[in-house]
Amino acid sequence: DKHTIHSFDYIAIDENVTECDISKVPMSDSELDIAIFNLSLMGLNSDDYLTEAFRVLKLDGQLWIYENESHIKNVDEFVRNIELIGFKIIENYLNWKFRYIRAIKS
Repeated sequence: DKHTIHSFDYIAIDENVTECDISKVPMSDSELDIAIFNLSLMGLNSDDYLTEAFRVLKLDGQLWIYENESHIKNVDEFVRNIELIGFKIIENYLNWKFRYIRAIKS
């Protein structure tokens, strides 16, 4: 009862998932505390997804990314793009085959 979780996907698998383009989620600006991308940044417009996360996150809201590193063409460029959007990187490391990034909207 303490937390509200919203799930978005291009195709909703059940009534708990809102079907939408992740670059345009049906939420107000500065509404969320945390945005999590777990194996979900494979689309051609994944930068748009991260920009949308910035929009819906509150100031000091957290961005958590856990993505297969093979989906990221250039890790340094990927991280730089996250920073250009306005996030401050807190953690960034490789865990087996997965890139973990935690950032804060600043």
